[in-house]
Amino acid sequence: MGGALNNLVLNYLGQGNLSKAMDYFTRSQQTYEEIGDRNGLGSCLGNIGHIHSQQGDDAHALQYYLEGLKFNEEAGNRRNASVNIESITNMYVRRGNYIKALEYYKKALGISEEIDFKNG
Repeated sequence: MGGALNNLVLNYLGQGNLSKAMDYFTRSQQTYEEIGDRNGLGSCLGNIGHIHSQQGDDAHALQYYLEGLKFNEEAGNRRNASVNIESITNMYVRRGNYIKALEYYKKALGISEEIDFKNG
C-alpha cells in the first residue's frame, strides 16, 4: 500500500502539486509505520524532506533527511542511505555549514564507492 501511494505521489510531483504530494507521502509514512517497513519508511521520509526543501523549509527538510537516513541505515539500504546523506550535505551547504557538509559528503562518497552507486 505504501509503495502504491508513493507512485501516486510521483504523479503529483510531476504536476508541481506539492501539497497533494505531501498528503500522499504522509499517508504512505503512516502505512510504513503500521507495518514496520523500515526500508519504505526511510525512503518516504527522505521524499518528505525533498518536498520541504522545495518549499524552502530547510529546517524540516534536514530533520526528515536525518530521520530517513536513520531508517535506511537500520534497514541496511546503503543506496538510499547514500541519497539521504547527499541531501543532508546539500542542506548544510545551503546553510553555509561547509565543515558539516564536507563530513557528510565524504560519508556519501564512501558508501557510493562501496556499493558502486554511480548516480549517488
